[in-house]
Amino acid sequence: MQSPLNRTDRRILTAALVLLLVSLYLMYDDSILFGEDIVVGKSAIGEIKSAEQDVRRKRSRQFAWKNAKSSDRLFSGDSVFTGQNSNVEIKFKDGRALTLSENSLVVFNNVGDQLNLNFQIQGCVIAEVNGKKTEVCGDNSTLELSSAGLDVVKGDAKPNKPLDEVTWLQTPPAKFYHWKKTQSMKMGWGTEGVFGRYRVQFSKNEKFDKVEFEETSLKKSFRTTSYPSRGRYFIRIEGQDLNGRAIAYSKPVSVEIAEALVPQITTPTLGQKFNFPRNADSELLVPNQIPVQWTYANSKMKFEVQISKDEEFAQVESSLAGEGLQIKTPALNPGKYFLRVRDTTLLSGGEQPWSEVRSFDVTFGDPQRLAAPVLINPKIAHRLPAEKDPVLKWEPVKNADQYVVEVSRTEDFANSTRFETAETNLLNQKLFPGKSYFRVTPVSPKGNLGDTSVGEIRVISNEPVLNPVETRVVLGKSPEDQGEPQDFPVSWSPVKVADSYLIEVSKDKDFTAPRKLQTREPTSVINVESPSEVFYRVRPLDIDGTPIAKFSQPGVLNYVLKVPLATPDLKEPFNQVTLFFQKTTDSIFWMEWESVRQADIYLLEVSPQPDFAQKVLTIQTKRPRYMVKETLPQGKLFWRVRALADSGRESEWSAPREMSVFSGRRPAAVKPKGTGGK
Repeated sequence: MQSPLNRTDRRILTAALVLLLVSLYLMYDDSILFGEDIVVGKSAIGEIKSAEQDVRRKRSRQFAWKNAKSSDRLFSGDSVFTGQNSNVEIKFKDGRALTLSENSLVVFNNVGDQLNLNFQIQGCVIAEVNGKKTEVCGDNSTLELSSAGLDVVKGDAKPNKPLDEVTWLQTPPAKFYHWKKTQSMKMGWGTEGVFGRYRVQFSKNEKFDKVEFEETSLKKSFRTTSYPSRGRYFIRIEGQDLNGRAIAYSKPVSVEIAEALVPQITTPTLGQKFNFPRNADSELLVPNQIPVQWTYANSKMKFEVQISKDEEFAQVESSLAGEGLQIKTPALNPGKYFLRVRDTTLLSGGEQPWSEVRSFDVTFGDPQRLAAPVLINPKIAHRLPAEKDPVLKWEPVKNADQYVVEVSRTEDFANSTRFETAETNLLNQKLFPGKSYFRVTPVSPKGNLGDTSVGEIRVISNEPVLNPVETRVVLGKSPEDQGEPQDFPVSWSPVKVADSYLIEVSKDKDFTAPRKLQTREPTSVINVESPSEVFYRVRPLDIDGTPIAKFSQPGVLNYVLKVPLATPDLKEPFNQVTLFFQKTTDSIFWMEWESVRQADIYLLEVSPQPDFAQKVLTIQTKRPRYMVKETLPQGKLFWRVRALADSGRESEWSAPREMSVFSGRRPAAVKPKGTGGK
């Protein structure tokens, strides 16, 4: 039988059916034509900032509900739905914000210049306008979000009071110390309005994305010993209505919880031996006292230090009390000692625990023999004729009361001439032709002789003896100052038969390529062009310019330039950088800055505060960089550097830089305050 429809008719019918189906689908979902986030002829009124669990949205002229995600734009007429255990945060272009709790449905409609919300199904919405938060809960109500806040236009819903009515009356201390959690953490607060109960919440995050610990209180005061043992926490009070719904929060306060650990003795070290030296007369050179130092969580506490000769402290030799983390013992005689330290603050249930016992030994050294004097002129060449006799000079010897000087023709000092003096020089009037010897011996206050130094005197034709020239220290005007040329007056002993003097000036002791000057007087001026050490020597000449004696011993002109220290330029880490570390024990990184001219040392400070009132790291280093191996507190930190040098020179502090340090897992995404979440 022949078909009633031929092939062409069947094709036309099939195409018509396909076109009809496509048209029907486009009426249901126009995202194929315009895209998921585009509404023709309308401007977005806001966007979804975050969506937790089951959150869906629907365009005004679409039938299908789509899963909502962050950054989805919202238009007038759109709807948003939250399912069980779900919430969503919406940010409007004018700065206002909404947070929807679970089981809520909101339809956005504009009424004039206001935003009208059709609010259905049991649930709650939190609106934030001009920094003020208001919560509304109800069923099938119509709400209006104005510039003043959230108002109920139609329905039984009533706005709760603003979520900021719990105020602190007594906050926990910023640093809370305890010993085995025997101390109660106390707090109190005040409220306005009617509250059913309160919950004290602890969180690692100021946003309270996750509550680490919480307890319930029916009163406006609270004390507990169930707090976490250690760590930095934020604490807030959640006020609940008679139905157990959160309607108000206090401002979070930060508390650092730490165990009151026993002091850790750092000085003396275990078994350390202290040997006190004695002088030549058996007297101690330094007080026989031992510095005791320790570390502790709170340096402002009062401490007790006990010293005993037995490890059980059955008989206490000395008991010391004071503030701070160090103290000096009384004078101790030789022997073995034991010491321990504790915080004197009373804790619940008894006294603070003692530190571990630390032993040390005290000994007195053998009487020191006075050292041999360092001769300033161990070999004297005295040329005749001379106006004055040679002067023997030596460096002072510590603890010497006087000196014995002997002069002899022979090296064995068999027939010597003896002098006694309390000075460190002696005019030698006993001159022997040719070579002779002298020796100097220090004498203690009680008459004990020390070691001896021996020198030589050679009486020959005279040659110039240079007068010493003091080191010249010039202060530069700026860190870049290279120094101006300096004139050094020099002089020497005159040679009567000399007509003039040849002066050689060199940058090396060998006078390889000297600069030469000539003068007719036993004085002159030598110009030193730049900061350096310059050597010079003098030789007498006759009227023909012929040398009549050897060169003098070389003299030294020392020109020292000390410039102001420049402020260090910080290099790394860059300002406002964030450092993430996988483990708290592996947080090692470099801090680096530009080197400063003439700087001997650099002072590095790290603080959680921009004014550096509290420092978490203070380091001195000779290099313009430092590898941070210490564990730094997490969060925002500031660091700065200054340069130090001799003579009390120091630079200005560098402009502080900011950085953030996080260890362990990267911080979770920020969630709406007060909405819970997982």
